[in-house]
Amino acid sequence: MKRLSLALLCLGLCACAPNTPPKSEMIYAQLARDYIGQGDWALAHIKLNDLRAIQPTPAVYYSLSAYLAQKEGREDEVAGFYTAGLAQYPDNVALLNNEGVWLSRHGQAIKAMACFKHALRFALPQEAVHIRKNIAGI
Repeated sequence: MKRLSLALLCLGLCACAPNTPPKSEMIYAQLARDYIGQGDWALAHIKLNDLRAIQPTPAVYYSLSAYLAQKEGREDEVAGFYTAGLAQYPDNVALLNNEGVWLSRHGQAIKAMACFKHALRFALPQEAVHIRKNIAGI
């Protein structure tokens, strides 16, 4: 609930600041994460639709949509979100890492390793630590 309150506060601050573009992508993404965490799938879908409306569709939309599909048990849709996201953002570290985790959980270690190795090429040091932990878990 704290994150939700913080996100709403940020939304209010962005709306009030003159000549400042709203950080709608970050706010919608955080709200979607919060709603997913709370198990409120309907509100998560609304925020994901808000994200999808931003052009070009942000990479975080694909990652969060795949995560929500997993949570809702729609495993058949997960790969499609990763495929679409990586077609638009082939070097996105979060998408590559998240797809790698999903693949490794579904017995596709070789494909998962390829995702992780590709992600490491573009990862910041703190991201690389996380990715290496995922590699060790395969």
